[in-house]
Amino acid sequence: MRNPCHHRRLSFSAWRAALDEVRKGRLDELAHLPERMRMWRIAERLNAARLHRPDDDESFSLDDLVGSPEARGGRVFLGVYSEAGLVYAFKQYGIWQRVVDIARDEPVLRVEGTGETVQSIHITDGPGGPEMVEMRASLRYGPGSDDS
Repeated sequence: MRNPCHHRRLSFSAWRAALDEVRKGRLDELAHLPERMRMWRIAERLNAARLHRPDDDESFSLDDLVGSPEARGGRVFLGVYSEAGLVYAFKQYGIWQRVVDIARDEPVLRVEGTGETVQSIHITDGPGGPEMVEMRASLRYGPGSDDS
């Protein structure tokens, strides 16, 4: 029988990452290292095509991949993730189930601000229901931005 107090061993690379965090003075982040490692393992297994699909349909057209931003308006976050793709990713990470557990109705995810410098993800408690989650991302390009 397995000892319930037995902790899973960290790989050498995980220990190296932990030591790097100690050297940088980020001791508070070490407590989250196992969770961060779990998230990275999930991220490596995500199906990239499903992150782009406009819906849960197994097929999608060339227009879905290269269509104009206007044709995909409100459906693609950061120019990459479709609404269905975000739900797929959130399910893989276990986040969507937490949202479902606290919702009274079937949660609805929508993306707003496509083509703008600030985009957001909204999760509501059912269609037209109260907002449960709002996430924003700010995009900056050109001189003076972080990517120049």
